[in-house]
Amino acid sequence: MFGATRRLHQSSVNEVAREPADHLKTASAFIPTSQISPISHRHAVSRLTRTSQRAGRSKHGAKSDARTDKPKCIVVGAGIGGLVTAGRLAREGFDVTVLEKNSEAMVGGRVGEELVETSKGRFRFDTGASLFLMPEIFEETFSSLGVALHDAIDLRKVEPPYMIFYEDGTALNLTMSNRALLKEQLDQLEDDGYDKFMRYLDAADGNRLFGVPNFIQFEFSFDSINAFLKSLLSMWPLSSHHTEAGRFFSNPKLQALVTFQDLYVGLSPYSAPAVFSLLQAIEFKQGVFYPVGGYHTVAKKLLQIVRSLGVKVHFNTNVKEILVSRTLLSPSGYEAEGVLIDKPGRDDEAAKLEASLPRSRLRDMGKTAMMVSSDIVVVNADLPFAEEHLLKTPPALPSFAPSIGRDFSQWDYSTSVVALYWSFKDRLPLNHHNIFLSSEYRTSWASLFDTTSNAAFNASAFNFYVHASSRTDPSACPEGCDNIMVLVPVPALDERMSADEQQRLVDRTVSDAREGVLRRMEAVPGMENIRSSLLHEFVRSPMDWKRLYNLRRGAVFGLAHPLRQLVIFRPGPKHPTIGNLYAVGASARPGNGVPLVLVGAKQTAERIVKDFRRRFGSARFIDDDTGEGDKGEDGGGAATRRLFWHERRGKEVEAVK
Repeated sequence: MFGATRRLHQSSVNEVAREPADHLKTASAFIPTSQISPISHRHAVSRLTRTSQRAGRSKHGAKSDARTDKPKCIVVGAGIGGLVTAGRLAREGFDVTVLEKNSEAMVGGRVGEELVETSKGRFRFDTGASLFLMPEIFEETFSSLGVALHDAIDLRKVEPPYMIFYEDGTALNLTMSNRALLKEQLDQLEDDGYDKFMRYLDAADGNRLFGVPNFIQFEFSFDSINAFLKSLLSMWPLSSHHTEAGRFFSNPKLQALVTFQDLYVGLSPYSAPAVFSLLQAIEFKQGVFYPVGGYHTVAKKLLQIVRSLGVKVHFNTNVKEILVSRTLLSPSGYEAEGVLIDKPGRDDEAAKLEASLPRSRLRDMGKTAMMVSSDIVVVNADLPFAEEHLLKTPPALPSFAPSIGRDFSQWDYSTSVVALYWSFKDRLPLNHHNIFLSSEYRTSWASLFDTTSNAAFNASAFNFYVHASSRTDPSACPEGCDNIMVLVPVPALDERMSADEQQRLVDRTVSDAREGVLRRMEAVPGMENIRSSLLHEFVRSPMDWKRLYNLRRGAVFGLAHPLRQLVIFRPGPKHPTIGNLYAVGASARPGNGVPLVLVGAKQTAERIVKDFRRRFGSARFIDDDTGEGDKGEDGGGAATRRLFWHERRGKEVEAVK
């Protein structure tokens, strides 16, 4: 199912070892970088495995570290991006270990779930991501790991994608399957409102067709140019989204309707570039979906798949530091040696960790810490947090040496959210996805991004999102009941305040947001008795997001996406100063949201493989099934001209010493 497994040809390795000098000269010629193909499930998997069971053990049968072991990779964090990067690398022959500080129940990071038992039965909540968009990206991801998406996930289309509730009592059922109803509703708000909406979506789709392949996937497409040039006739992508929406609609309600999604990228419609209209094109042109069993099903399936590929995933394992040293192996002069973890207690998790790694990779670092060595480290923790807390300049460096970590204190961050998870004994008149928009739209956004003072939540003017997953997946709650997740955007934590000051402000914010949501919802016909119907609630505040997931400032969407933090200006997959350190996640390129993180995982894995091949070369492989091996450019056994990775790295290490 995963292609033929390959093993290193032992005689070739022996030949390499006999003449290291000649092979060092030609190792870099193994695979020209222009010929490196993307990681793909369609090709037989090139796996760097042990030379043989005999070569990997001593004469007494004990496990040893043969020089032909797979290159070692540690992934810090078992979020969606970390799991997918780990799985892709495992299929390319890397020995991958994932270290996650939280329990297995929290795999997937912010793609989480909570189960609540009540007198009425069990309620299931998505605690973070709830909009399943761009299924083609999920299909490519699962396929790259050897599994068809439809075999792993039961996807249902959400129709209508949204219900919009305005503060004056107006409601819009944004159905795309009943165009007559949609036209009736939009034309009531503005003359020719439906035709203007469809023209807007056409222009937005031009931004999607151009923006996704060129600026998200980095796969330049000439076919997208015509659509983009056509869209320029009606929408300028770099002006503010609100300004461009005003060119289509005069009614503020319709302007709000097509711009509220800017929150997903951590921006206000008044500052977000209009190119983010591609979000509406994705939702209304492609559709919104939902995985039966909850969004967390995606994370659980990915965990199952990567484990089947040989990835070792350890939970309840806190990484304290990424250990960095000076080296001549990296052009930048720095390289990660591994990670420092809290020394495991004598529990099952500790036993699993120690049993899965050879002793040569573990080093006692005192009473409370242990080092795990690695050839490559991938950060799937929140990147601004990791740069500040996990990277420390080696003490051996002179005082004038630059810091190895990047300073993200002056970068723009997305908002945080107050998340309310409510179990109701009655069913509420809601759709699957619901947006409550303020009548003071500009004011509702202003305080969220106010950086001039200690910004407080504006309880008199705010927007919020309501998720009722049982509309698509009845298994989410008992029949006749409702499971409701409410997300209220609030300012990110102000780092100029003390922890006590932050907590007092957050407590007031949670109280004001909760009361404001109840007041707005009970004004909707059919929800007058919402307070008395409430069976159970739990809340996540900005402080909770920071504590649970190490999110700097509690910013749930990570770094924001203004123009100065887009594309090449956003942190890329490879660290700029540490040669073997990489990153994947919402704050890295291409950006936040599960589909973009999946694209980022693909790009990070491909960059690692490309760097690995360019730096260390590769080896000849023998197919276990056919006995046939890869042939070099000369048509013969390519490994007779190159050093296997650990062999070559050993020579470089000796040169450094």
